[in-house]
Amino acid sequence: MKELILIASIVFLLPIYVNSQTTIDYTSKVNYKLKFQESAIDSIVETAYFNLYFNKEETVFIGIKKQMRDSLLYYRDSSMSFEKFQSLAPKPKFQYRVLRKINDSKLKYVENFVNFNMGYEQNIKLEWAISDETKIIAGFSCIKATVAYAGRSYIAWFTPDIPIPLGPYKFSGLPGLIIKIHDIENHYEFDFIGIETLNPPVSSTLDLDKVEFISKKEFLKKERRFNSNFLTLFNQAGITVDLDESQKAAFLAEQKESYSKKNNPIERID
Repeated sequence: MKELILIASIVFLLPIYVNSQTTIDYTSKVNYKLKFQESAIDSIVETAYFNLYFNKEETVFIGIKKQMRDSLLYYRDSSMSFEKFQSLAPKPKFQYRVLRKINDSKLKYVENFVNFNMGYEQNIKLEWAISDETKIIAGFSCIKATVAYAGRSYIAWFTPDIPIPLGPYKFSGLPGLIIKIHDIENHYEFDFIGIETLNPPVSSTLDLDKVEFISKKEFLKKERRFNSNFLTLFNQAGITVDLDESQKAAFLAEQKESYSKKNNPIERID
């Protein structure tokens, strides 16, 4: 896991968007581990790892495998086959990044769909209820807080020892870093792994003008359509899909079955 985090730190130095116009230097990074159950049909628990980069003004939350895949896609040889690309960077479970200003309820949720970027803007003001309950987690003195968001009720533990109002995914606004947060059904649980100062800072080049921002409702409709048949997106991006018709049919059937099981999203309501 340490090697994966190190690789992701290097990958994030690479450009995210072509013809980028704005460079952001992130001076700190928090690592989170997510345990999740994406299917309501079975009780399989999976894991994923994320990085939360931030400076005094801005943050971005992104999956480590997403960083690696974006890097390979950006610098790939145009002759790289679909099979080779998939073997080097399998499609990650979570392909989003969440960008926001610190102490701002507005955020930008962005996904890359191989050859274009799409996202939505959202204004979230979480109504946290802070209790008197405390416990030690990962060596930090933490305070319990609860909140409801998008059809789920959450329990969070934050630490005033790290006085930044940040956390994983879209969770923020507490008087300290979120060390642990999970919904009461334990379908989604983010756990703090570590925090570090980045010296030198990690630079990311962004051009949000290249992102197609639409409503959240329209975004979810398009996302479902793209995820059900992303071979088309690879073709549009110039990646050779070296599969014969029977292999393509089998691949698409497998993807359709896999996607149908993703019926327990972190956000239950739009």
